[in-house]
Amino acid sequence: MAVYVDDIVMTGSVLSGIQLVKQDLNKEFQTMDLGLRKYFFRIETLQSRHGIILAQRKYILDLLKENGKLGCKPIETLMERNVKLCAGISSDIDVGQFQQLVGN
Repeated sequence: MAVYVDDIVMTGSVLSGIQLVKQDLNKEFQTMDLGLRKYFFRIETLQSRHGIILAQRKYILDLLKENGKLGCKPIETLMERNVKLCAGISSDIDVGQFQQLVGN
């Protein structure tokens, strides 16, 4: 079970157990069953007969699209190796865009 603010995601191998937990929660709280989730908290859930796959592909593609980087080529690191950083050196980095990307 994962809880985020007012959303709950439940998973398990025994469907009857999940149903019991949902019934108990519904006795105490007003709940709504939204069925199988495909996307929750920036994570895609892909279900197959072999199990569940968790991925952030959609989230990453959305980030790239929002920032005009969808057509960019991937690289291993975001900066050159062994670069010496010094205070006071100006750069053309958009600080606001960077903070949005890292969640600040």
